[in-house]
Amino acid sequence: MMPVATVLPDDTPMFDPRILQELDWSENTTTFSPAISPLDPGDGLVLRPLCTADLNRGFFKVLGQLTETGVVSPEQFIKTFEHMKRSGDYYVTVVEDTNLGQIVATATLVIEHKFTHSCAKRGRIEDVVVSGECRGKQLGKLLTSTLTLLSKRLNCYKITLECLPKNVDFYKKFGYLFSSPFLAGILTTTSACPQPSPILCCCHLHGAKIFILLVHPLQTPCRSQEATSDQDI
Repeated sequence: MMPVATVLPDDTPMFDPRILQELDWSENTTTFSPAISPLDPGDGLVLRPLCTADLNRGFFKVLGQLTETGVVSPEQFIKTFEHMKRSGDYYVTVVEDTNLGQIVATATLVIEHKFTHSCAKRGRIEDVVVSGECRGKQLGKLLTSTLTLLSKRLNCYKITLECLPKNVDFYKKFGYLFSSPFLAGILTTTSACPQPSPILCCCHLHGAKIFILLVHPLQTPCRSQEATSDQDI
């Protein structure tokens, strides 16, 4: 019996890094002080696609500061990475501290293909997290703005994300809006967390936390295509 070949982590990127390097940063809608960008995220930092070698650079240590990651073997990680890479619809982006050789921030853009809006594409930003020791360096802002611009570059008609109510104001800086006027009214007129609506589905429960759905309308659909319910979310 032939031995099974072992796939080792390497620096092959999940997607072409040039797509990040070629983003038009003049279209960024939020301010950075001091100024940073995808090409210059800060001293000793580089913003780039995830690679399997990041397994050994603390990728899961950072991701675990956001949510439960479970026990993931190198084989599981590489298998999932290769699936995402082959699909062409996953843009897992990281910031590496090259002085330490460690991942210090990450965020993911997922592209969904729709039959609605003339078979358009919708982007979703997920898993935005910055390592505790690097918070305050604007890396969360940088990743969110970068992936929002990337969605536009990939011709998505809109991009959505889910966040805790306390983080809504942060994402408004990038042009994100409540997914319905009804939910916006609740958040504006009461300090309590809104309850999930079975009709609008603008927020949902995950464990004991309530998450709010925000929308960034990258393109303006014609009136006949405008969403009238959560069926278009």
